[in-house]
Order: sequence, then C-alpha cells, then structure tokens
Amino acid sequence: MVSPQAKREAARQVMQAHPLGVTRACGLVGISRALFGYRAKRSGNDAVTARLIELAGQKRRYGYRRLHVLLRREGHRINRKRTYRLYRDCWLDGTSRNAKHRASRTAASAQADRCQPELVDGLRGRRLG
Repeated sequence: MVSPQAKREAARQVMQAHPLGVTRACGLVGISRALFGYRAKRSGNDAVTARLIELAGQKRRYGYRRLHVLLRREGHRINRKRTYRLYRDCWLDGTSRNAKHRASRTAASAQADRCQPELVDGLRGRRLG
C-alpha cells in the first residue's frame, strides 16, 4: 500500500516528466484532484502536550476535563476533544495504572494466602473465632 504523500509525489513527477495537466496526471496515478491539492492543517501540539503531561503529574487525581480547564486558563486555544485525544495518546487516561493496580491487588491476595497456616497434608486451614 502506498501512502497519499507518495501518490502526490508520483503525480508531480508525472507532470514534470510529461506535458500533462493536474487532472490527467492524477488520473494516471489513481488519485483524485482533491487528494493532490490537500494540505494538512494540523499544528504542532508539542507545547500543549508537554504542559498537559506536567499538569497531570502535579495533579494526579484530575481527569482530562479538569486539566482542559487549567490549559484554557493558561491561554492555550484547545478544544475539549483535542485535550482528550492528547490525554489518551499520552497514556494519562489510566489504562496503564489500572494494570498496575490489578497487579498489586493480586500480589496482596497472594500474600494473604501465604499468611494462612498450612496443615500437615498441604491443605490450608482457617482460624475460627
């Protein structure tokens, strides 16, 4: 599979090598003129992402909604959906913390099992009363 950027570049090379228009070159490569003329508008989110990670480290109990309010107060022009996307992409949404939490719970239950006395035949007994 060829990326859209590679297809655009192929259409440009066809136009330079042969005296063809944009429509004919795009048709030969197999892309639409809209794809040929598309320019990405996404700006760099590096500063916002860095600040989001920093705020999430300081305020560990805050979710993306509260962090979004803090970012807006600092003057970042960002909407809620982009805040959530960056929050999720940086693994701040708790998916990794849940795995750690599960691991600690299983370790705690295993330790509790070790504290129970064993009988002679290997069975575990419980104290009554």
